[in-house]
Amino acid sequence: MSFLKDTIFYSSSTLLTQLITFIRGIGVRAILIPEVLGIYNFIQVVLGFITVLDLGSSTAASRELPILRGKKAFEKENLIRSTVFWFTLLQSLVVGFGTIVYAIIYKDNYSNWEFAGFGIAALMLIISGSFSCYKIYFQSAQQYSSLSLIIFIVGVFEAVSFVGGAYFFGINGLLIAYVGISLIKTFIFIGKGYIENIGVGGEFSIKSLKELLVFGFPLKIIDYPKQYMMMIDILWVTALMDIKSLAIYTTSRLFYTQSTQISINMATVFETRIIQRFGREGSLSKIAVHIKNTYIFNC
Repeated sequence: MSFLKDTIFYSSSTLLTQLITFIRGIGVRAILIPEVLGIYNFIQVVLGFITVLDLGSSTAASRELPILRGKKAFEKENLIRSTVFWFTLLQSLVVGFGTIVYAIIYKDNYSNWEFAGFGIAALMLIISGSFSCYKIYFQSAQQYSSLSLIIFIVGVFEAVSFVGGAYFFGINGLLIAYVGISLIKTFIFIGKGYIENIGVGGEFSIKSLKELLVFGFPLKIIDYPKQYMMMIDILWVTALMDIKSLAIYTTSRLFYTQSTQISINMATVFETRIIQRFGREGSLSKIAVHIKNTYIFNC
């Protein structure tokens, strides 16, 4: 599929999903009172903090996999995918276990619901790590049409289940929908991945993992301050603003996110294509010409 078609499919599905998510949020907030909805928000905050604790293997894979695909080194590509998936799962299990240990140690500082929230956040870290890997695999293999379809379908089912769960069963229904849809999303990615021949096997290579971490970990170290500053920003703004001002702030952030989404998705499609082309041609001069032509087209 062409660069333009990939960009249109990927951007459209992402924007539509964001719109559906916005409507979903309005529906859930209309059903649940702020105090109850705060439990879900608490889980999101905890998940935001522990998700950042990543050593960078998947970040490195987003560069390495397109190169291997361009070289048609499919055996090495399969090995990298499997290694990154199983390492990410192990990493999530360790961080999730640490989160639960922290919750047990400081249990007296939290309510029963907040204590349960730590466990749900740890579970969601494990689940989200799995489908995040597959998202990178689809991007690296230029399977943007399949990825876009999955994003949109899951977004619709997520909205229906969140609102329906909250309406019929309150916060329990919302949390069950939250975990359940995430599991379904993971299974869809795994199933579609095998259909598109970008699945995961049982292989694991320590040597490949070391090579990935040498590239990916320094990038994550640089990214840590930014990610935590963004989390602190959200906590600070939430604590200082009243409900009306917070609504304006949240709406503004949403419009900003949507307005930049097309350029971000275009950059993602372009990045994976250019890296794959480098793996295929191995010529920086040809890549420079391709970058220049794409830049002129975007302008």
